[in-house]
Amino acid sequence: MYVGASQILEWIRFWEKIAYPLICFDRTNFLNNCCRICGIHHLERPVVRPWNFFECVWFVVVTFSTVGYGDFRPDDWPGQTFVIIMIACALILLPVEVGLSVLIVDCYN
Repeated sequence: MYVGASQILEWIRFWEKIAYPLICFDRTNFLNNCCRICGIHHLERPVVRPWNFFECVWFVVVTFSTVGYGDFRPDDWPGQTFVIIMIACALILLPVEVGLSVLIVDCYN
């Protein structure tokens, strides 16, 4: 089967319309998670037992996947306040971003 250049360009344009918003969504989530991880890492350094970077990543992933094992928790009030703000922002931003991504994909299907 022969695929012409116009079909290839049409396919590329179609996927650009869908892929660009999804890439922006992934980029936004990546940057938000980096800010959360670095914030909690910074705030948990001066406490009795500082967290290493992996523990901060683990805490953010477990917290935002709503599993919440309870193995790590912020020890002082600045860390606890940061986590409260972090969760509030995630509860606002994540559904909006997912909803926009689903809307964009539905528009082009």
